[in-house]
Amino acid sequence: MINQNNNYDVGFIWNGSEYQLVADLQFWQQPWSVDLFLDKVTQRYAYNSILEATSKEGFKTVLETTHENGVLSLTLQRWNS
Repeated sequence: MINQNNNYDVGFIWNGSEYQLVADLQFWQQPWSVDLFLDKVTQRYAYNSILEATSKEGFKTVLETTHENGVLSLTLQRWNS
């Protein structure tokens, strides 16, 4: 749940196959458009999924770079013994 000052909060609900945005767009008070907001949420979800999956395989983050266009690059490494 994302609280907004106008008490019209933003949330997500699982519909059985994917999460859906729940919001009254008439009262949208986020600093981005709905599309850009969803892009940012999707990017962060992918980021966390990648880190979780690669961590289980023994990888560590070496470098994380956010480019001017918003693209996030990760450099990971794993040492074999």
